[in-house]
Amino acid sequence: MTRKLRIWKITANRQNYGSDNLSLSNNERSSIRAVATSYCWALLLSYLKSLTYNAFPVTANQRSTIMPNRPNIHTAQIKHVSFGKNVTVVEPVNLYGCSIGDDAFVGPFVEIQADANIGAKTRIQSHSFICEFVTIGDDCFIGHGVMFINDRFENGGPAPRDRSHLVPTKIGDQVSIGSNATILPVNICDRVVIGAGAVVTKDIDQPGIYAGNPARKLRDC
Repeated sequence: MTRKLRIWKITANRQNYGSDNLSLSNNERSSIRAVATSYCWALLLSYLKSLTYNAFPVTANQRSTIMPNRPNIHTAQIKHVSFGKNVTVVEPVNLYGCSIGDDAFVGPFVEIQADANIGAKTRIQSHSFICEFVTIGDDCFIGHGVMFINDRFENGGPAPRDRSHLVPTKIGDQVSIGSNATILPVNICDRVVIGAGAVVTKDIDQPGIYAGNPARKLRDC
């Protein structure tokens, strides 16, 4: 607004006294040049915007022609989830048909599928995948990018689309699983630590620290 008012005054002086009697200071010239430049850019952007909208108009009837094999697009959501008290969820997440206990935490980019159960005070860090039929006890820690598996590929490939072929996993209380670990369908007892990147292929029935591929006990806690 200050620049516009200043230009108006200069123009008025030019009309009153004539252009030959008016000399502009460097600051006045800079102000005029800056406003003129801004105005030109505004006109150019407006013109380019009109080209963007009008160059390739697409109607609803034409979309099927442009994308004849449009995929079925689903959105990550929270649906049919049983939450306990004081649960924290950081979106985006994909949670459906599962149960999450009191004071639990679920980080971003986590998927928890149907019939999975998360105990109270358990923390699920970002990018972890908890598939169907996984039960995690109370006061557990699931690191970043932990993958749970419910299919053993016993027939040389993925099980048919039949939930009866899926195998459950049960994690006890006070279990900590390090980042990028992979947990096959197993049972893990209470007070176990799984190292980062470990692959758990067998049941763990003794408390302790486990690591490696396949995971093996290193020492007691």
